[in-house]
Amino acid sequence: MGSNTIKFRVRSIGDDERRVFEMPFAHYVLWAETEELSELVRYLLKTYSGTGKTFYLGHWEGDWMLRVSGNTKDEDNVTPAKIQKMIDWLNTRQRAVDDAKRVTPHSVVEVYHYTD
Repeated sequence: MGSNTIKFRVRSIGDDERRVFEMPFAHYVLWAETEELSELVRYLLKTYSGTGKTFYLGHWEGDWMLRVSGNTKDEDNVTPAKIQKMIDWLNTRQRAVDDAKRVTPHSVVEVYHYTD
């Protein structure tokens, strides 16, 4: 079909994930639902150094994470405390990516964090 991008969820790196990472995609958009985000970043940088691959690590529908009910019309559920908690969580994820990139030797491979 000619696409050079794939998007899927990663909870851990197993055989299925490794097989997908070995496919000739250039861009991998991943819902990285893992507590060990820095470990995932180090793995990707080491394993795919020199490949030209780019990995984008995000999460699934962050806007819904702010709402308890899941009701888009229920604005009262979005509180300043929830917003701050989301900001803190995103900053922690970004810091994990930045720290892993800083300490892991790599070239011609990129890993970025994004929010959805």
